[in-house]
Amino acid sequence: MCTITAICYTYVIPKDKMKQYLLYLISGLVVSWFLLFLWGFSAGPASVYPYFILIGSFTLFLVASSVSLFSQKVGAVFGIPCLLILLPWVIELNIEYLTPFDWTGTVFTIPPLLLVLISIYYSVRHSILNKELTWDVDKKVKPSIQFSLLAIPLLLIVYWIYSISGNFL
Repeated sequence: MCTITAICYTYVIPKDKMKQYLLYLISGLVVSWFLLFLWGFSAGPASVYPYFILIGSFTLFLVASSVSLFSQKVGAVFGIPCLLILLPWVIELNIEYLTPFDWTGTVFTIPPLLLVLISIYYSVRHSILNKELTWDVDKKVKPSIQFSLLAIPLLLIVYWIYSISGNFL
């Protein structure tokens, strides 16, 4: 995955589009992984809000990252609401787990917060407020490259579903 994105980042896809794709992809993956990791140590969610977090992170990971490959503004329209759904939970996670003498809280809760904040900033500043970008599909990039990058989140979800079904590789 890193090799494909590095090649596309440097040679084929414009850097702004690739940054937004990678921010959405990594933010959605990290937040959903962290939420599912914490669910494994609890007796289940205490409210309905973690389900919204999971839906928001999967939508960010699957839909917003994929759409941002074709149009940055439309990707930002899908990504910003998802990020705003994730933001309160990530802030609350930092408040709950950060203690002055415990470094594990810092190591595990700061990266999701930084990813979500950087993604929100980047989406608003470089996609929504950018007057040079249009709402149309970018025709400069080859569709074969876009569809190959589109397969990355889909393959990860298929592998995740396959692995939780009990049929490990």
